[in-house]
Amino acid sequence: MYAKEMEAKPEEPDEGQAINLNQLDENDIAPGDSEMDSRIENVFGRKVALCFVSSNWQYKEMALKFVMRSTEKYLTRAEVNQ
Repeated sequence: MYAKEMEAKPEEPDEGQAINLNQLDENDIAPGDSEMDSRIENVFGRKVALCFVSSNWQYKEMALKFVMRSTEKYLTRAEVNQ
């Protein structure tokens, strides 16, 4: 039975395969009735906000890495412009 359950989910990547926010479908990230923070959606986008309310920890980790990289780029540009 376990093997059949694993076959039923071909969309999920293997452990070695990286997933990207651009490749994700919004409907697969979180249920439609999920309540996301509008501030996160306004700043970082809808997919990032959905990833934070997802039950999948990999999506949450992806969103956190995206926020970290975006913030790091913003701060680096701010330091260069001074």
